[in-house]
Amino acid sequence: MSHANTRRTICAGPPDDAPALRQSCLDLMRELGPMSADQCAYVLGRSVLSIRPRFSELNAADLIEDSGTRTLNDSGKRAIVWRIATAAPPTSASLPRFITQGSQAHVG
Repeated sequence: MSHANTRRTICAGPPDDAPALRQSCLDLMRELGPMSADQCAYVLGRSVLSIRPRFSELNAADLIEDSGTRTLNDSGKRAIVWRIATAAPPTSASLPRFITQGSQAHVG
């Protein structure tokens, strides 16, 4: 992939499956409790590179929060253990529009 194509891909926004992945992460955390993005990726059978950005988006939307606990990831680095935010909505129907619309995302 050329540099220009890479830039276009990055600027296009999250992949089309991002909304479904965000919801899967939330569902898993509701079922199993607090976890790191890497732990979530492992359970879902996905690449950490597809899950870590979803955790950043969920945190930005105040749907998950830092539990104050750390765990070691596969590279030996300390990773945040996230939990469902105390004020998080219970279903995807309550998710902000930019969370549910994927690559067409914008706040507003």
